[in-house]
Amino acid sequence: LVTESFDDLLEEDLQTADLVLWVGISFLQSASVEHFRRVRRGMQHANRMDTLQVVVNPDEEAMWNLSTALSNVDDINLKQLIETSDAVLPIIAGEAFTVERVIKKSRRCDT
Repeated sequence: LVTESFDDLLEEDLQTADLVLWVGISFLQSASVEHFRRVRRGMQHANRMDTLQVVVNPDEEAMWNLSTALSNVDDINLKQLIETSDAVLPIIAGEAFTVERVIKKSRRCDT
């Protein structure tokens, strides 16, 4: 469910975002892929395509599902973290969270 102000809030958030996390999303449903596309368009509009996006999911297929549903993935700074949300969210909530720490545990999306 997306509110009427979603696009405005998304555009505002993407102006300053250091990282976009996709936690626990399988990208099997077209709605989740469409949401990813909306974020991508927002990043393009904000000239923030260099902002890291990380798919956090214990299933390697989540990244495959997403990459096969998209075109031109080379312009996206996209990585995969094959991990459960239970393992990742405490790191994010803790004082030790840094984008670099997420990058170290991630890997590049190869399509």
